[in-house]
Order: sequence, then C-alpha cells, then structure tokens
Amino acid sequence: MLGAVALGLVGLLIWAGMAVLSWLWAEAPALTEAGKRLAGEPITQVEQLASSLKEQVEQWTPGVKEQVDRWKPQPARES
Repeated sequence: MLGAVALGLVGLLIWAGMAVLSWLWAEAPALTEAGKRLAGEPITQVEQLASSLKEQVEQWTPGVKEQVDRWKPQPARES
C-alpha cells in the first residue's frame, strides 16, 4: 500500500514537471520577443549617445586621433 502511494506521488511529480516544461516551451517565444522589445530602445539610445560622445571628444581634442593612430597597433596584414 505504501509503495503504491509513493509511486502515485512520483507519478504526480513527473506529470507536474512535464506540465511546467510544456508551459515554459509555449511561453518562450513570447518572452524572447518581450525581451527584444525591452532591450531595443535602450540599445538605440546607447548607440546614439556613443556617436554623439565620439563627435564631442573629437571636437574637444582634435589632435588625439592622430596620436592614438600613431601608437595603436596595426592589424596583421595577410600576405
């Protein structure tokens, strides 16, 4: 009798686990789409901010780019 109860509980746990996994599988596309929408606007703002900061830095320090280019390692050239 005790074995049957234990087996029944294990069966219920397996059933519940499969139900949760099935629900998560069905919700995954909606969750990823929501994540993309939530991250889309901040990423756009960061990209715009980075380009404007680059322009401001180049405006404030006009000779820095040449100095950085002089000291920056050059990429390896294919022969």
